[in-house]
Amino acid sequence: MEKTKTEKYFDDLVSHIFTFFKPLGYKKKGNNFRYYNEEGKWGEIINFQKNRWNTKLHIKFTVNIGLYMENHKNDYNKHFLNDTKSVLDSFTIHLCYTQRRIGFITNYKEDKWFEVYDLVDYEKLKATLERDFVEFVIPFLDRIKTKEDILSLPPTAPFS
Repeated sequence: MEKTKTEKYFDDLVSHIFTFFKPLGYKKKGNNFRYYNEEGKWGEIINFQKNRWNTKLHIKFTVNIGLYMENHKNDYNKHFLNDTKSVLDSFTIHLCYTQRRIGFITNYKEDKWFEVYDLVDYEKLKATLERDFVEFVIPFLDRIKTKEDILSLPPTAPFS
């Protein structure tokens, strides 16, 4: 079945934002971008989370940012996946030491959900997301160079 205009808009937004992360060493899988520092055994994940009540004509989504450390919650990974390499390529936001939603990293200072539908001002939405990533998310992630940098942030309840 062919995708709706709304679904194409959403996919294009995710792909557009990935153009900023690919040169930084991130890999895209679905609606997730992951970076893993093999030497330091830590990683970063950007997760585009769709609202569970979405339709093909209206997609509401937010962006989650997580900082992952090997040996943090990964007993679960090793027990169920039994493959360290696949863990590194597919750690999830829920396995991260600390997690933030885009609204708390940007100037919104509250949970922020975006909406996509066929009549949305797509270029304005795209520009807003680009600005949020370039001005806030990427600089936030650029500060992380080691596990110690991750540990200097307070562990958080999911998505605060």
